Amino acid sequence: MVKIKEIQTGNIFSKTSFKGYSYVINPYTGCTSGCSFCHACFMQTFTNHQNENWGDFIDVKRWDGIVRTRRTVAGRNILMSTVTDPYNPIEEEYKNTRYILEQLQKIGCNLTVCTRSD
Repeated sequence: MVKIKEIQTGNIFSKTSFKGYSYVINPYTGCTSGCSFCHACFMQTFTNHQNENWGDFIDVKRWDGIVRTRRTVAGRNILMSTVTDPYNPIEEEYKNTRYILEQLQKIGCNLTVCTRSD
């Protein structure tokens, strides 16, 4: 069974060194899939999940909103979900990805979304 926890974060944008992108956004930490080939399992080191298996936890990020960062990200290239799938099954309940997409549409940035979901 997957352990789901809500966590508060001040900012969902992280600067990145991915070529062609200024920021990455990850609406969740962790994933419910637990794929053996996943490169993102290193994230356990940066969370409070060191003693849990990748795929057994997911943190739902909560923040105050992203419209206040309009000047920072307007016109920038943003990459969504470098270390989680934005369409984890819990997206149906929490709708973080949907909320982010709605907010970014108002800002006018260039967004690439990475997903393995259908």
